[in-house]
Amino acid sequence: MDEILRNIVEQTPNAKAAILMGFDGISVEQWVRPEHQDDTDIESMAMEFSFRFLELRDAANSLEMG
Repeated sequence: MDEILRNIVEQTPNAKAAILMGFDGISVEQWVRPEHQDDTDIESMAMEFSFRFLELRDAANSLEMG
C-alpha cells in the first residue's frame, strides 16, 4: 500500500501526501513526501474530512437520497 500511496503523490501535481483512512477516522496507511514530513499533518486533515463525509452520508440517508 505504501508504494501505491507514494505513486499517487508523485503523479499528482503539488501533492504533499496521501492517506488511506476509514470512516472511523483511523489511519490505515499514509505516505508523506520526505521534504514535507515536518510541515504536513495529514492525519488531522483526513480526520476532519472523514467527519464531514459522515455528516453528508447521514444527511443523505435522512433525506432518503441513497
